[in-house]
Amino acid sequence: MLEELLEMLSEAVPDGQFLWNNQNVVYLMVPGVRKPWATVHTKRLTGIDLVLNGPKGAFQLGGVPKSGPIARSRPTAKSRSSQIAFRYDG
Repeated sequence: MLEELLEMLSEAVPDGQFLWNNQNVVYLMVPGVRKPWATVHTKRLTGIDLVLNGPKGAFQLGGVPKSGPIARSRPTAKSRSSQIAFRYDG
């Protein structure tokens, strides 16, 4: 499942760069952006967690299929950004 998720992220951001410098987390960096666009938590017992970061209002839960992964919107400390988190059960 992890390989499929990383492949989808790579297709979504072809010029992105994966950072594998942490044993538990993989970051996907987008050129010109300082904060990771995607954070993948790979070693959680409950499954794989994906957190996407974007500008405020970028993520709408209504666009997430009900049959897919569990999704939740997460407020961030900065009002100019937002996050959405997905859990893929392992």
